[in-house]
Amino acid sequence: TWELSCDSVLTISGTGAMDAYTTDSPAPWSDSMTQLTDLEIASGATAIGTNAFAGATALKNATIPASVTTIPEDAFTGVTGLTVKGDFQRRHYQFGQGMPSNIIGTTDTGGWANVDNNDSSRWSNEDYLSYDRSFFEGRLKTSTVLGTSFYYYHYENAYGGSEHYTDNPYGYYRLQAGPDYLQATSGMDQQTMHSVYARTNLSWEGKYLLGATLRADGASNFGDNNKYGFFPSVSAGWVISEEPWFKQAKDVVSLLKLRASYGSVGNAGIPSYRTFTTFNSGNIIFNKQKYPIVTSGRLGNKDLQWEVSTQYDLGLDVSLWNDRVNLIADFYRRDTHDMLYEKQVPITTGHGSSWTNLGLIRNNGFELTLNAHVIDKGPFQWDLDFIMADNITKVIDVNKDVLYGGSFDMGVYTIRSEEGTELGQFWTYHCLGIWQMDEVDEALKYGRHPGDYKFEDVNHDYIYDDRDRKYGGRVTPKYEFSLVNTFYWKGFSLMIDLAAKTGFDVLCGVWGTQYMSTDGVHEPIRWAWTPNNQGTLVPANRTGGDYFGTIDTGDQDIYKGDFLKIRNIALSYDLKRDLFKNNKFFKGMSIGVNAENVATFTRVPARDIEDAGWGNTFGAIGGTYPKPITVSGTVKLIF
Repeated sequence: TWELSCDSVLTISGTGAMDAYTTDSPAPWSDSMTQLTDLEIASGATAIGTNAFAGATALKNATIPASVTTIPEDAFTGVTGLTVKGDFQRRHYQFGQGMPSNIIGTTDTGGWANVDNNDSSRWSNEDYLSYDRSFFEGRLKTSTVLGTSFYYYHYENAYGGSEHYTDNPYGYYRLQAGPDYLQATSGMDQQTMHSVYARTNLSWEGKYLLGATLRADGASNFGDNNKYGFFPSVSAGWVISEEPWFKQAKDVVSLLKLRASYGSVGNAGIPSYRTFTTFNSGNIIFNKQKYPIVTSGRLGNKDLQWEVSTQYDLGLDVSLWNDRVNLIADFYRRDTHDMLYEKQVPITTGHGSSWTNLGLIRNNGFELTLNAHVIDKGPFQWDLDFIMADNITKVIDVNKDVLYGGSFDMGVYTIRSEEGTELGQFWTYHCLGIWQMDEVDEALKYGRHPGDYKFEDVNHDYIYDDRDRKYGGRVTPKYEFSLVNTFYWKGFSLMIDLAAKTGFDVLCGVWGTQYMSTDGVHEPIRWAWTPNNQGTLVPANRTGGDYFGTIDTGDQDIYKGDFLKIRNIALSYDLKRDLFKNNKFFKGMSIGVNAENVATFTRVPARDIEDAGWGNTFGAIGGTYPKPITVSGTVKLIF
């Protein structure tokens, strides 16, 4: 049902999806469409109909409930200045399993069953008004946007089970049939965000550009006093090539633009409820009886607030010879302060860690993008795309603290950063070689044996600890390159995509994990140390039990990570469309072959220099199955 008040306020009630409307079958309120200024749709509606409000050019306010999950693009055709977007997702996942008592392997439990239910929902909504206008006979153009957005996420889970069934024909649909119940668990997570923003852009004669944005974001992750953060930005540009005195140079320089910007953005990427101190519940057996207990959980921080990144950017855009060559260069500095960081706390607190805001990290960089039609005339043509990035990140202030990362070997951190150093440097032992047969007594003082790695004991206390570690290389590349060449000749097209990174190191434990290699995957296992092969730098082969409890990671596993990779090669041929001019079904066809991950050139003894191995440990590679070389064929039909 619908009701029109004062010929301009439309209220729609009902449940389900709204009807779709066309020119021949318009909406029942179409006679008053151009006078509508306000729209309110009651809760219960699930979808707005096609062309439902097309032509409502005076519409300024619209209230759409969260129950509406579908808004067609043409629902508000012709409406200027008002944009409404919404999205709703609902997901339910259930996993249940049961094992009858007469199945091998259930002797101890006598049959069991359990069920795990998970339910999540997401809702987002964005509403904004845009206003574009020109002044001074079109010399000054303005574009302004005012908007707000909302985000909501809710998740619940519950788990239950039982065991020792004598008979179980019900699977997991009758848990009460098992006399012994498993520990039931349940949980809930909820996150909300709200944003309000305003943005305006000014252009005078297309030469002088100015923009400003004011934005406030709120997140439920933070405490009551710090839920909202304020993030302004401003930008300015000067299109030099549009100046009257530049005309003589436009035959060569078709665009010359200088720009600068300053702005800040916030990060709320932490788990929920980290501002609260929590407790854990459990059970303890005392005097043969089970008693519930409560222990210290997570240490909260009610003063936790937004992490803020502020960036200064100076850029230059250049186009030469009618856009045949295009160059974009950017110099930037990004300061990240009040970093969200999970910090270790003294064990006397009863907690292991607590989230806090910490210090200042500075990122300085330069980026260059070059696009060129190197040869654009004749049967042979050549296009080139080149990108280069130079980046250095330094730790400026962490309140005299130390940042750790990695955890690659026996739970010991292998990456460390402190004030005045680059962010992310390897922090390992210096390897002196392999303990030999004539060093048995000395090796035993360190709990080692001949064939194990020998590390430098800096303070000569016969203990390998943090006092023996040294910085040994940077984790992140200093330079990154991308080069794509595309060649065209008489219907043929050949694309070659190259990538390179230099100025960094990687941790590749190809030697220190020989005990894991029993299937011949690591060929160097044959080079391992033995009493008859003491001249090698590969440690002795060990079983898992021999290896357990020893630290094996040192600078012997750190390699210069520089590499050049052929990422992609694609060759295709377009058949002339004249061949298909009499075909009624399609107008053209192209065939091709594509190869991905073709080859890598590097000194690192890993099968894939870009893998994220060893549990995604930052800076470490070699722990995942390498990416294969993929070759595929394509046939494209043009109808």
